[in-house]
Amino acid sequence: ALGLAAGTAAACLAGAGLSAATAPLARRGHLAQALLTFGLALIGGDLLIQLFGADELPVRVPEALDSSVMLLGHRYPAYRLCFIVMAVLLAAFGTWVLTRTRMGAAVRAAADDPQMLAATGHNPRAVHTGVLAAAGALAGAAGVLGAPIIGPGPGTSENVLMLSLVVVVLGGLRSLWATFFAAVAVGEVQTLGVSLVPDLAPY
Repeated sequence: ALGLAAGTAAACLAGAGLSAATAPLARRGHLAQALLTFGLALIGGDLLIQLFGADELPVRVPEALDSSVMLLGHRYPAYRLCFIVMAVLLAAFGTWVLTRTRMGAAVRAAADDPQMLAATGHNPRAVHTGVLAAAGALAGAAGVLGAPIIGPGPGTSENVLMLSLVVVVLGGLRSLWATFFAAVAVGEVQTLGVSLVPDLAPY
């Protein structure tokens, strides 16, 4: 629990800092911001290797979830099942916030027409910072919760980042559910590819 709270808080602060770093590129479109964040991710990964070494750190599954569940005649790890359920709930909650709340309306307006949002008395920069802080918190929580599955170590950030870019390209930027199903599709393709054609797994 302490690791989850610390990781989420640190990533939240990093997301807010990233907002300040990308602010000068706001008018250049998403591509310039994506290139900047991609470069920062690579630099950050190398810095972590220099500070903490290149050894992969094993993370144990919590004892309460270190078991398996019978599902459709197959045994499935309880921890992974809980992880999937949490992802679905978060997607549903995010969709509700974006489509049913004033906060979500402000977020959509900040992306589509920031000048109109400013005319209503809201600060588009503050909304942008809040969105990136929330995204950082979600990424940090996902990293901590996913550590027992993928194992933190050198190259993990690059692999996750590349898969995330593929998911965003396939799912688009308008629908959380489209992005969610794109993530499921990418995960299925990767898992089946590694199982059926292991020689091509590095590619």
